[in-house]
Amino acid sequence: MNKNTAVFIAILLFALPGIQQGLNAQKLLVLEKTGKFKTHLYPEGSVIMLSMDDTLMVHGRISSLKDSMLQLNEKIMIDLSSVDHVYRERDLVQFISAGAMLAGLTYFVLTGFNRTINKEYPILPGEDLLISGAVIGSAILLYQFKFKKYKLGDKWQLKILDFSIEN
Repeated sequence: MNKNTAVFIAILLFALPGIQQGLNAQKLLVLEKTGKFKTHLYPEGSVIMLSMDDTLMVHGRISSLKDSMLQLNEKIMIDLSSVDHVYRERDLVQFISAGAMLAGLTYFVLTGFNRTINKEYPILPGEDLLISGAVIGSAILLYQFKFKKYKLGDKWQLKILDFSIEN
């Protein structure tokens, strides 16, 4: 199998479901890396987080897409040229962070409850506090990496693709 065939199969497997979802919406907001086949698709109705002028952060659901404008929450009109950064949520990082937080709290509660039932003292020894605290602390640190920041410019571009068919 040559390289072009492998790329074509990868496109079919990974991009086709997103393109199909976008075709249902007829218009897509596309965040793409120039020179590479790396894109993130935002059909109408999806949630997006943007920053403009490095100070103003906007988060909301895409209501409509025009030629060079997008509308969020049916209220805010944003020109694509004014967008500096796009933030994407990392679902796996969020899932692992939430799981680690739950695991640390569960360990803390179960250890304390078990030692209370067995009448062992101290109820929460230092090593158990250290373990649960380390797991909870790592979950909090991992939560800081929940969003990936894409700086628009030479590497990344924001475009609107219109798949409408007019008679």
